[in-house]
Amino acid sequence: MAYPDSCEDKRPSAWNLFDALTFGLLAVLVTGLAAYVQAHDVVGPVDSKPLTWVVAGAFWVIYGLLLRARYRFIQSYDLVLSTGTMVQTNGYKVPRAAFETELRRVCSLWTPHFTSAQEILERKRVWVRFEPGLLVVPFSKNTPRTFAGLTSMGGESVRVTYRGDPLKPLEQTAFAHELGHVIIGRATNEWDNDAHHKFMSERKLP
Repeated sequence: MAYPDSCEDKRPSAWNLFDALTFGLLAVLVTGLAAYVQAHDVVGPVDSKPLTWVVAGAFWVIYGLLLRARYRFIQSYDLVLSTGTMVQTNGYKVPRAAFETELRRVCSLWTPHFTSAQEILERKRVWVRFEPGLLVVPFSKNTPRTFAGLTSMGGESVRVTYRGDPLKPLEQTAFAHELGHVIIGRATNEWDNDAHHKFMSERKLP
């Protein structure tokens, strides 16, 4: 369920142009072909007419399933921030005001280094998922590593742990740190983790 004060006007639609121009357009074209075959005495196998309708129906079903899957994915994010950032709280119980405060703090800290810090977060949506436990990444079979937060290359996806404490203050999580990775990565197109940490450390950024 979405937060009562979530910025719902910034929640994205399940409709997607790529899907519409692929499966949606194919569904329309095959439906048109099926209608043409039905209406005209087209020479072909005896079962060609029902088959074209079956194929058309299959494309509509696939398109509908894509829309449904995307809608359910979007709705699983129960908080939309003022930048359009999507947050899946997943049991983490912190009010939206705390997220907005931390978001403003991040932007103010990073703006002296990248003047478009807030615009960077707004330009392309960031999807943040909170998780109760430490994030485990198997760098090799025998040496898994744990993280308080992870950011994907490109900055679209961010994962943050609240370490089993649903009331943990947001500033004590890796939320601000991971947004910093998004800002510097998108601003410089450099996604080297060590380079990011060196930049942050030298400038005392979270």
